[in-house]
Amino acid sequence: MDGIEQADWLWEQYVTRGGEAFADVFDECAVIEEWDEAPGAQTWHGPEGARALLDRWAADLDEFHFERTGETVDLGGGYFTLPVRATGRGRSSGVEIDWRLWLVNHVREGRLDWIAYTESLEEAREKADARRR
Repeated sequence: MDGIEQADWLWEQYVTRGGEAFADVFDECAVIEEWDEAPGAQTWHGPEGARALLDRWAADLDEFHFERTGETVDLGGGYFTLPVRATGRGRSSGVEIDWRLWLVNHVREGRLDWIAYTESLEEAREKADARRR
């Protein structure tokens, strides 16, 4: 499996299996960085952090969905990004959300060890470049 195939497989596991896949998908030392503008943005760690992040989204949002909106882009050195759309409705506010994001991730030894959310492909490239330094 080449890098893009592996990144795509990890994405599919993450989306289709949810919390069941986290032990298979996330490295024990994984870091997940929410985008700065996200309400209550935090940094999460490991499979348990990924689970906690999705649990928080599920608690805060009704009808929450992630969908891929384009192809995975190889940023080099094990870094990949893919465009996604996140939709839902605030559970307490009723406000509709429709976020267009780029998930930037790093794959090491077949698992995700870093994910960040950005608003553009350019920002995704910048995040990956900064992480490489």
